[in-house]
Amino acid sequence: MSNIRYKLGFLLLGLLNNYNFIVIFSCAYAMSASHSYINPSLLILTEIIPGFITQLLYPIFLIKISYTYRFIFLFLLQISSSLSLIVSQESNLALIFSGIIFVSINSYLGESSILSLSSFYERSEMKFWSIGTGLAGMLGTGVFLLLNQVIDPKIIFALNLVLYLIFYSVGLYLLEYRTRIVEKTKEATTSQDENPVPLEEFDLSSNEIQIAIPATFQSKFQKIKTLFLNSSSLIVAYFLAYFVGFCYVPLLSSSNFEYQVLQFITRTAFFFGRFTGNYIPFVNQIKEKHIRLGTLFHLYTFFILLVYTGFIVAKIQVPIGIIYLSFILSYLFIGISYPMVYNFIYTNYESEKEWYMGSVGQFTSFFTILGCTLGYPLFMLLK
Repeated sequence: MSNIRYKLGFLLLGLLNNYNFIVIFSCAYAMSASHSYINPSLLILTEIIPGFITQLLYPIFLIKISYTYRFIFLFLLQISSSLSLIVSQESNLALIFSGIIFVSINSYLGESSILSLSSFYERSEMKFWSIGTGLAGMLGTGVFLLLNQVIDPKIIFALNLVLYLIFYSVGLYLLEYRTRIVEKTKEATTSQDENPVPLEEFDLSSNEIQIAIPATFQSKFQKIKTLFLNSSSLIVAYFLAYFVGFCYVPLLSSSNFEYQVLQFITRTAFFFGRFTGNYIPFVNQIKEKHIRLGTLFHLYTFFILLVYTGFIVAKIQVPIGIIYLSFILSYLFIGISYPMVYNFIYTNYESEKEWYMGSVGQFTSFFTILGCTLGYPLFMLLK
């Protein structure tokens, strides 16, 4: 029973953590339409840079803060971001950008905190976080697309605030995180007392053993380098998700409606990638070589971007149906990378698992920024 309870808790937290973040994606085209030098990439860049700074600080400082205080801060950020976006006017860029910045910090701090917290749970329970975040992409773009046809975006943000406050609280209640941390810490302490492992039994030349030994026996550089290499597939996935989503999606869309539909389709494919990635038969036995070879799947996306760039330069109109189909496969690959990497880290980084699970975001957010940074001038150039 508790297993189902924890799964539902992670599902709700993943969904609510990313929901407003995704809604900004859908708003980005309309928000930037009346401003000459603002485009979706620039708005999303604003949504990512504060989060990147948050995730850089996370493994150094923020991880030391009590989970309870972090969650209280998340609620305050959500309230601040929603109110900023609700009261802002189209011409008031300061309020709009402030709201987006608050959304950014809320989402990225929430992601790092929950991933760290997942180290105190079973892997079968942790998987539902990635399913929830993928579901947020599909529902965030889909629900906004439908509601925006009949009600103002400000009302949507007000509704989102109420849903967040209710269901994020329910998710935390279901996890019983304070009790769980105490139980797991006691289990780990008991296990170490009963089965001490002499240091001389470790083979320091073995790469797999190096993953498991305490941080005091590794240089900080080696620790970060290993994590970076083993997250490579996910890092490239994040770069492409944002580079495509906020450069090529608006370039290939002829209207705000087409843009919203294409965001919904790509985020739906992203969700199915994350969902199926958790249940691919070999995912539980995944090795380092599989993680790094997984990067090759992204070559397909690079290829179609080259093709579309040629069409845009030559002013050749591509049927929207072909665009939809081509990007579905891209976002399936992008989505699968997420559970593959996190399942690998969860399984192989037993020592300091809480730190490792929460630290991948510093790489993914940097490459997300890189995707938007390159996407913004390219959009202006090809536009």
